Amino acid sequence: MKKSLLWLAVIALIGSSTSITASAAVKAGGSCTKAKATTISNGYKYTCVKSGKKLVWSKGVKVVVKATPTPTPSATPTAIAEQAAVSASLSLCEIKETSAARNLSGKASGFPSLDNEFPHTGTIRMMLIPIDWADLNGDANFESRVSAQMQTFTDYMKTISGNRLKIEWVFEKNWFRIPGKSGDYYVPYSEAHPEQEDFFLKVLTAIDPKVDFTNIDFVNFVLPAGHNVLKESAQVIHKSAMTQFKVSEGNLSGATALGKFFDEPGVWQNPRTYWSYWAHEIGHALQLAHLGNPRGSYAMAGFDLMGMQDGPTRSISGWTRFVAGWLSPQQVFCLPSDNLTPTKLTLTPLDNDASGPKIAVVPISNSEAIIIESRRETKFDITDRENPRNGVLVYKYDGRLGHLEDFLTPIAPNSSLEIINWDGVIRYFMMPGDVVQVGGIDVELKASSEKDSVVISKTGSTPRPAITVKPYPLPTTTDYDRQPDIAAGGALRTSETTGTANWNARYFNSYRVYVGYQSDPNAKPLFDSGIVNDYRSPIVVSLTGLKCSRDLVVVTTLFSGLDGKGKSNKFESQALSAVEIKEVDGVTKCLGGFNNNGK
Repeated sequence: MKKSLLWLAVIALIGSSTSITASAAVKAGGSCTKAKATTISNGYKYTCVKSGKKLVWSKGVKVVVKATPTPTPSATPTAIAEQAAVSASLSLCEIKETSAARNLSGKASGFPSLDNEFPHTGTIRMMLIPIDWADLNGDANFESRVSAQMQTFTDYMKTISGNRLKIEWVFEKNWFRIPGKSGDYYVPYSEAHPEQEDFFLKVLTAIDPKVDFTNIDFVNFVLPAGHNVLKESAQVIHKSAMTQFKVSEGNLSGATALGKFFDEPGVWQNPRTYWSYWAHEIGHALQLAHLGNPRGSYAMAGFDLMGMQDGPTRSISGWTRFVAGWLSPQQVFCLPSDNLTPTKLTLTPLDNDASGPKIAVVPISNSEAIIIESRRETKFDITDRENPRNGVLVYKYDGRLGHLEDFLTPIAPNSSLEIINWDGVIRYFMMPGDVVQVGGIDVELKASSEKDSVVISKTGSTPRPAITVKPYPLPTTTDYDRQPDIAAGGALRTSETTGTANWNARYFNSYRVYVGYQSDPNAKPLFDSGIVNDYRSPIVVSLTGLKCSRDLVVVTTLFSGLDGKGKSNKFESQALSAVEIKEVDGVTKCLGGFNNNGK
């Protein structure tokens, strides 16, 4: 027992000599008992050292007390995950197209892309040839009509493709005389058969001995100003279809010809442009699907050049560029809706050279996706509208639809639905604070300057007031005292004897729509709506009593006042005449051009 107590005493002594914590107040030079012992007093640390034969406390050293680290609380999860979360694999956003139109047309609205006829990147060599006849002489200064158009087309394709597709022109500046009379080459409407094929066969046969087509991909014909040979246009843009038009050198992939249509005013009375027609047809040669029926009316008309070549917005949608391979992986942000958390994203305008994502794709099913893209008006657009088309555009892609169908549909923001624009055109471009809700997805535009900041989330994850659609406001005047105007529209047969006239218009309080004969404008109309007092756009009129004829014309007259009074403006459409006429079992039938599915 004594031995155990002794060891405990020794252990205690050793422990006390190695470190003395706090003790009574000491001072430097004061006596201490154990060499190397330490103590802390009044914030200073002292060590027992030998001085001569004595043990004394050393000069004190100030003690730096390290604060005990305070654990950093984990960040409270916010409602927004920053874009740094990175895009998902783009393969998840490559919605497969399953439309029946894909195989029939050889054109793609979705993935996989089609490029078996012509590559989407590289260089296309275009030739421009002016042609005339003995009874229809070419205008001397025709170069002024085409030179700027050729350059704009070149610039446009460079911009749209992200500099992946280049255009080289070969310009024949002398008129080529075509044999016979100009009337023998008449084509009543675009895609008219067999007139269109006859036109190209005769023209190419006549000029082939005089022109070297080596390494030329497309040939584009220009006719004398004011001609009436082609009412609209003529084009053959498939390699397989071009095999019937043999030339001595080379292997042409397509041919186009500009019609009288381009001498007439287009959107908001602006002239129609050659370059946008060339761009539209080159798009088809690259196997990009036509959006909607070319003679119908649809919501996305005017927002995509592959749907409407002379609309107010001449850009090609981000979705179509994605399909064509004209956007880099860094320019597409893929955000599958499964397990979607609110995501903040900054978008670069579609036609801007700045870096960053240009579109966001949110798949909501195996066949549908929401596309969010930033746009700014460019030199290619019609910019004289009061409401510039700048901001974020949200639309839906449906992979079950394809060529000549409405596979893209724009979605209007909440405030656009709450307030109907007085000019009759629904505002689809978002303004800061706007929210678009579609397919269980919310898209909110937070801020807009050089780029656009959006938040993408599942509907319901952020509390929002219910969207209520207010009725059209009542007119404040019986006469706008302004010239009525039409942006887009036309007529479409729904059967041999019925059809629909559909126009987007503004500054009207009444209208009249009738169907007559092109050859006899004074004949009794087949259909006449009479004067209708209404100011809402679009104007939609069901047509009845039609006949199977290529001689029909739809005439729409808008009036700025009620009861057909005030300023007026008249618009005509020959779309009802764009039909094939055949005898079936001894009965004359109109074929083609029915409904908005291109059938």
